Amino acid sequence: MIVARNIKKVAGNATLLDDINLELRPGSITAVIGPSGAGKTMTLRCLTLVDLPTSGELAINGSTFRFPGDEPDTSRVWPHLTAVFQQLFLWPHLTLFENVALPLRTVGRHDADARARAMLARVGLDGVSGHYPNEASGGERQRAALARAIALEPRYLFLDEITSNLDVESAGGVLEIIRSLKSDGLAILVVTHSLHFIANAADAIVFLDHGRIVEAGGPEILREAKTPRLQKFLSVIRATH
Repeated sequence: MIVARNIKKVAGNATLLDDINLELRPGSITAVIGPSGAGKTMTLRCLTLVDLPTSGELAINGSTFRFPGDEPDTSRVWPHLTAVFQQLFLWPHLTLFENVALPLRTVGRHDADARARAMLARVGLDGVSGHYPNEASGGERQRAALARAIALEPRYLFLDEITSNLDVESAGGVLEIIRSLKSDGLAILVVTHSLHFIANAADAIVFLDHGRIVEAGGPEILREAKTPRLQKFLSVIRATH
């Protein structure tokens, strides 16, 4: 389990995150929603230790990190924890297969190539594994990045707008993959604007605004939002989709 307590992130005179408290449990999907600039991606970056919080505490799989403090030893959590960012960061000079196989080879997996093929097949890319990223569709690139992330068997998976810019069919395929990963026992956090995704997949929802958690709960908060700010946000999203 991952537990974030009183996480704060300050950059210069700007407070990007303030008093973030949440839990990520195995076998569950947490959706983080909010307007642009609310701090969603920064929350993901701090929880994965890509950006270090200014203050607060993170407990990850039995290891506790307190901030401010010494540079954390990320070897205690990686690759048990991994992320797919919106930019995907696929290596353009490698095929989709090589993008998935390279991290496995780097950590010395004797079955690196076989596992890469299995992961690509799991996300429905076995027929295009020899393509380069610029030869793949947006949905194929999203699924390749997801295959690379899960190849090292993480316990915690963070996804930043994983269904953005995808058509309905492609987004539905990604949703099914994420559901299957939840069934495998992963704790998954998804930053998303997709109410369809949230309504059909999320066990918990966290609504951020100006770096703070304004409201949190289960899927019912989409129907019965308590705060005027979440009510307004949902009405705007529904009107534009």
